[in-house]
Amino acid sequence: MSWLKGRARLFLGMTAVSGSAFANPAAIDIKFADNPPSAVVRVVAEVGHPSTVTLTAATNLKDLISSRCGGVDPTYLAILTAQNPALKKLTSDIVPPGTILTLPACIRTQIPAAHVLKQGETVGSIFARNGFPIDLHGLEKSETLIAAASLLDRAREFLASGFTPRTDRGFRATQNAQTFVQANPFASYRDIKPGSEIVVPAAPGSATIALAKGITVEEATSKIQAATVPTGNSAKVTATGAKIASLISDVSLPLGSCSPTGNGWPFSPEVLRAALAENLQARPTNATVEPARVLVLDTGIANVAGWANALPPTAIAQMRGFDLRSGANRYVGVNLATSSNFADPPSDLPNRQHGAEVAAMILGGSQLTPIEKTALPIRLSFASVAATDRDNIPFLSEAAISRAFRQATNNRIFIINASLEAVDDVDQFQTALSETDETVLFVTAAGNDGSPFTSTSATWPGSFGGDPSNAPRSVVVTVGAHDITGAITPFSRRGYNKVDILAPGCTIGTYTSDDAYPAPNLKPIKRDGTSFAAPLVTMVAALLQSEGLSPPDIKKRLIFSADFDPTLSEDVYSSGRLNIAKALSVWRDYIAINDHGTTRTLRGQIQNRGTVLSICGTGYRIDDLGKFTASSVAGPPDGRQQVHVWLRSTNDKVPLAFTQRQCLKSDANTAGSLTFINSTDGRPLTLALSDVLDLVPRELDPSVD
Repeated sequence: MSWLKGRARLFLGMTAVSGSAFANPAAIDIKFADNPPSAVVRVVAEVGHPSTVTLTAATNLKDLISSRCGGVDPTYLAILTAQNPALKKLTSDIVPPGTILTLPACIRTQIPAAHVLKQGETVGSIFARNGFPIDLHGLEKSETLIAAASLLDRAREFLASGFTPRTDRGFRATQNAQTFVQANPFASYRDIKPGSEIVVPAAPGSATIALAKGITVEEATSKIQAATVPTGNSAKVTATGAKIASLISDVSLPLGSCSPTGNGWPFSPEVLRAALAENLQARPTNATVEPARVLVLDTGIANVAGWANALPPTAIAQMRGFDLRSGANRYVGVNLATSSNFADPPSDLPNRQHGAEVAAMILGGSQLTPIEKTALPIRLSFASVAATDRDNIPFLSEAAISRAFRQATNNRIFIINASLEAVDDVDQFQTALSETDETVLFVTAAGNDGSPFTSTSATWPGSFGGDPSNAPRSVVVTVGAHDITGAITPFSRRGYNKVDILAPGCTIGTYTSDDAYPAPNLKPIKRDGTSFAAPLVTMVAALLQSEGLSPPDIKKRLIFSADFDPTLSEDVYSSGRLNIAKALSVWRDYIAINDHGTTRTLRGQIQNRGTVLSICGTGYRIDDLGKFTASSVAGPPDGRQQVHVWLRSTNDKVPLAFTQRQCLKSDANTAGSLTFINSTDGRPLTLALSDVLDLVPRELDPSVD
């Protein structure tokens, strides 16, 4: 199984990682409810794995510390100074080129958070609420900030006092004021008004730390817990051995087990182009398409420029990283495990190209040309969860998965694509998920071990999909895989209340790279697995968001527009497969009818939306329908049909909830008709409900300005 617990059971897809990777990682996860106290900062510097850096240019000491640790904690500053004799000789904070420094391990004391100022709020109140002191007087007088005492002077003073933080709060307040000025391009902080977006510090909440040589996980966690007792923070700080997530990578199918022909698999470029063109025609003139941003939560990407044919530069969006000072959107990706501003996966990480391969599939894979990819209103950014322990053995950090939500919301990214599985720390993920409050759509691969989701094998995040009650106040779409016949693949995980929808998951054309620098060999490749089905759903979800749909409405649309198949009712929540054209028909009603034994597809506008139809003996207004289907009953071909109706939610507080009802068409009063204007020729049609095979009403009203 691909999700097995612990380093000794780390599996990537269906292939085991060999050698020393079977040992538990020499790393720990630290969680803290507030800003990490100085006592914990000090212990982390003691037990964490240090690094050595040779400066290639003159470097400001504050810039060096802030880029690694988020802010300048006086305890860390003093330890750094004590461990580096070269710093003791300096008379300013500028460290000359060629200096070799040992950098102790650190926790980021603060990360940037985007905040829209509300009526009655002040900068001071926001900082206080987040637990950070700030020198408001210094904000008004920038010369005061510039003339502040040097860090090295403060470090020597702190060392002389024996780490007694007599002026610790004042030091932090001044540093925070300096940081705020750098992070926010306002002439004066008094110019900030309600509605202004500002960058403020927030506690990171958790950290993954590689341990120093000779330090065991037990020793490190014991030292951290002991350091919190005198400060009264023991309930707010916990430390455990780092937990490992598994990558849902590609699987190896027998040759010929999935052999599609032509260019219509996994989707038809012509169908996609037609759907986009139809939306352009149907969309009101005053409606705008805003590119949707997607965070690819995976292994990361190396040398993004070398992927230009698969990932055009115009489709890559930079975002705010972990450096609070700049507040600028200038990173293609970040590492959520190491809190660093680049997403390059470790060189020895198995399947390290996986994140880039998935990203290429979100832009259509090898089905679309670079020009067509550029035209898609989709922008990608990357988040790696890959770390290394003190022995440079790579692993995927389970705790880092939960950090993706804050990274997304801080950068106004509303869709996350993930191909990861985890077992432990599900409560942390659930908390992070609920805090998004339906503002983020989390699309995740179901998994590749072929088993059903049960209470004993409910790996996350996949187990949060399906029935909305699995993830209250949040939106998760779990994607399984189907083959060329439409059947669920043997490897795909399944579950009628966990897996939302199926998408093509075998012989998926994407790209891979040999990672040679500076000119990698980018080549097309075929992949199998749910991790390559999920990006197809993410592509459609992003196109739906670009039309203006919210995350709850996107999930609802995916389910309503799925091609219904009663044989999938025990395995898939929607009982259906992704239909790109139908899902994207948000401005026009989609109807499939039986036209003298031939299925005919129509798009246009239902005119009698208030008409009550009789379905399964009950009357329903057309506007109340989310979906209507009539499908053949499994068994002898006796002409019977089973009618299914999905009803839109009547509860605004639970917009995803809907009711599905079914009956045999021959046993129930299913009658009525629709007045329909065909968009192709503008002709009015009267369609008997008895002839309708599939009805998916539009999601957006083109008549509303």
